[in-house]
Amino acid sequence: MNPQYLIKLEEEDEDQEDGENGCTFLVGLIQKHRRRQRKMGEDMHTIGFGIYEIPEEFTGQTNIHLSKNFFLTHRARERSDTFINLREVLNRFKLPPGEYILVPSTFEPNKDGDFCIRVFSEKKADYQVVDDEIEANLEEIDVSEDDIDDGFRRLFAQLAGEDAEISAFELQTILRRVLAKRTTCDRSMPCGLQTNGCI
Repeated sequence: MNPQYLIKLEEEDEDQEDGENGCTFLVGLIQKHRRRQRKMGEDMHTIGFGIYEIPEEFTGQTNIHLSKNFFLTHRARERSDTFINLREVLNRFKLPPGEYILVPSTFEPNKDGDFCIRVFSEKKADYQVVDDEIEANLEEIDVSEDDIDDGFRRLFAQLAGEDAEISAFELQTILRRVLAKRTTCDRSMPCGLQTNGCI
């Protein structure tokens, strides 16, 4: 899940040069450590952001984290002009006073990266990280070489080849063959393994 930042725009600009009332602010999204990554052959991520108006039922609350469902049913009020693979994306906006959620993201899903967000406003505005730590307490399972079935070893070696690497499709083949031999599998339940579940 992408991080979310709460922006509270409280005061309208005094100078309404363009004739529109509202709060002017700048948002800059900067990729960190990408130069170092570039030396190792990685490119800049394609980055951008969306700004969503907070629904009335959440106004005034702190630490709200909008769910995936919200983003599927609501359009961004504003967004960065482009998603681009540069170090920084910077845009100027003018919105009415209110509360908004800023969501930075990469264009491609499941890309992790360090970033810095800068928000500058002409008048008073408040800015808060919506802190929603996600953690998993997973037990590590140690599997010794003796625990690996010889049939599984042969099948893996056959599909993996000399580089000992397999694709999602090859993993799917291995798992289907292994699960087909299991006697503890409930055959009334579908055991379909699909590659779209591989990450």
